[in-house]
Amino acid sequence: MLFRSQEIDVLEFDHGILEEPLKLLGDRPTDYYLLDPGTFALAATYERFQMPQDVLGTVWTKSTYARAGLQVLNTVIEPGWAGQLVLELKNLTDMPLRVYARGGVAQIQFTRLLTPEKDYLSINGRYMNQVGITPPM
Repeated sequence: MLFRSQEIDVLEFDHGILEEPLKLLGDRPTDYYLLDPGTFALAATYERFQMPQDVLGTVWTKSTYARAGLQVLNTVIEPGWAGQLVLELKNLTDMPLRVYARGGVAQIQFTRLLTPEKDYLSINGRYMNQVGITPPM
């Protein structure tokens, strides 16, 4: 899902600024999405996560994609959170960039917490049990 160019207010997000999802191109197993230069897009993982109460996940761009100019914006997966992870993708190059479906653009570092404070379940987080691409809430 892409954003059109205009002001974005995360407190009063206008879903009208969203463009249609990117089209899947190619032939399996090499299906891909084409990110235009400078494009920012949201993507959902195929996997569904169910985080334990004492584990925090940190999301990073995989090296091969980072070296090609893709940035997966770093985010955390909070303890107690469940759902499909939404990744924020940015093409940093001045050329179109292929992002392969099922190609593994991100990696997650899991950290066991000794004394977790609050987990996502207890704070009634807005993104709990999200499925698919979820814009800002």
